[in-house]
Amino acid sequence: MHGNIDVYGNPFDINDLGSGMVTSGDLGDGVVFSGNIASGQVSWPHIASGAIRSGLIGNEAVTSGSIASGQIGSVHIQDGTIITVDVASGAIQSGTVGSGSVGGFFGATRHVQSGTIGSTDFGSGAVIAGTVGSGAIQSGNYSSGSIGQDHIASGGILSGHIASGQVGQNHLSSGSVTSGAISSDCNSMPL
Repeated sequence: MHGNIDVYGNPFDINDLGSGMVTSGDLGDGVVFSGNIASGQVSWPHIASGAIRSGLIGNEAVTSGSIASGQIGSVHIQDGTIITVDVASGAIQSGTVGSGSVGGFFGATRHVQSGTIGSTDFGSGAVIAGTVGSGAIQSGNYSSGSIGQDHIASGGILSGHIASGQVGQNHLSSGSVTSGAISSDCNSMPL
């Protein structure tokens, strides 16, 4: 923009405006429109902290590539703003979620919906001893044959952990009960 501008009847050249001469409050509402500012003239150091709030940015104005890597952290995202449909399939990979970031319950809130994790979602050794809370796996959640002899540690099933009548004659393989494995108190019980 060059030449003279008539301001209150006094012509002056646009180059007569020094840096910082036009400040906040010197321009009326609606004086600067889209297209009045050349591309690249306004960058992040020109915008005060908190100056751009929700509702001031048009739909799809910020796209992929508009935000530098690492600029948005967990403190910038409100609870509940990212839901299932916001994350593409396969977008979260192993190592993307920090330790302890996903819990079963937080107060009354479930972090993992019922039925969203299947048997193929865990790699071998992904669930280690002591990481499953008491009562987290209910009756009926194990498929037939999914727990074998190698899945229960020595001493893992204690007295009183198996309900009466749950182990019948067809549940034990030949030779699985060795001499001395059944206490003398059990010998008097009816079969």
